[in-house]
Amino acid sequence: MAILIALVTGLLNFFETISQPDTIPEKGANQQSADRKPTGRFKWEFRTDGGVISSPVITGGTVYVGSTDWHFYAVDAKTGQKKWQFKTGGPVNSSPAVAGRLVYFGSDDGYLYSLYSRTGREKWRFKTERKVDSTPTVAGGTVYFGSHDAYLYALDSQTGQALWKFKTEDRVQTRPAVAGGLVYFGSGSRWGPGPGRHLYALDSQTGQERWRFKTGGRVTASPVITAGLVYFGSYDGFLYALDSRTGQEQWKFKTDGPIGSFPVVAEGLIYFGSHDAYLYALDSQTGQSKWRFKTRFRVESSPAVVDGVVYFGSDDTDFYAVDSQSGKGLWKFETQGNVFSSPAISDNVVFFGSNDFHLYAIELIRCVIRSKPRHYELIYALIDSYDIKLQPKSKRRFAPG
Repeated sequence: MAILIALVTGLLNFFETISQPDTIPEKGANQQSADRKPTGRFKWEFRTDGGVISSPVITGGTVYVGSTDWHFYAVDAKTGQKKWQFKTGGPVNSSPAVAGRLVYFGSDDGYLYSLYSRTGREKWRFKTERKVDSTPTVAGGTVYFGSHDAYLYALDSQTGQALWKFKTEDRVQTRPAVAGGLVYFGSGSRWGPGPGRHLYALDSQTGQERWRFKTGGRVTASPVITAGLVYFGSYDGFLYALDSRTGQEQWKFKTDGPIGSFPVVAEGLIYFGSHDAYLYALDSQTGQSKWRFKTRFRVESSPAVVDGVVYFGSDDTDFYAVDSQSGKGLWKFETQGNVFSSPAISDNVVFFGSNDFHLYAIELIRCVIRSKPRHYELIYALIDSYDIKLQPKSKRRFAPG
């Protein structure tokens, strides 16, 4: 029996390599693939000493990401080897922004940091009164970000000198969006109750308020501006589309849970997640529902859309790939923690973090799967005949979508 188990395991590994790398189809799964959507192959994982809630950014062959272990990391995108790390005075839940030779991010110690991206050497830091988990935005030589002290700040990106600040009624955790001379952002805390219920539009040069829009819940999801509309979600369960110049509502769409995922617009559709465990796709002009995809828990990760596939994570610990037009699940990758982190894609590799302390790199490969995978049918027949119990190679594995 031991010899048979070894033989079956070897055959699975062999056919896995030649047919669909690092992906073993479940017994009875449909193996046809007419549209040649990319499958995922594990590339590497990088372990930190805390959860990776921060969303990675890739530039120049380097992945930049923060961790709740109080460190900010630069990792080689090809090998997963650490290039450098920088210690702050608190967890780093903020996602980075890279502009020129500098990388910017916030920390729960109340500072916004600017480091040289190649070496990790500090250029400057700016102190706020409370923690900074807002992701900064750099535009026109200015870095915009929010703090739990209820201010939105605008700093000179080279010196860190304050240009202006704007006081809201609650914490500012969103990533500001800058377009057409305006900066857009929301207020409110994703972790508890508070008075923040607005999306703001300010003059990006002066910080003067142009308009504000009140919702029925906190606004922690970052806004997106395209084609004259600003899209954002609220804890009242609605995704809103407003006129970006006036703040007038154009349409809204109701989900069954708070929305902490920021939307992405691609191919005429808008994609976003909700605490009701669904990823949604709507018509970006009308707000009409096209499809929704159900996970097992909240979807706080924001999606990325590339080559007809939507990639996103869920608090159910899985990372998903879904067909962008039909909403059909293609594959998923199992981690051991909540996936709050939003994916970034570069050179056919998708990068994302998990609360299991890891940053992951999954290579995207297009392959043809035979419509009659007889080698899998034979192996599963052997497994059934001898009641063989196979142990997975890793606690983290791929599965059909």
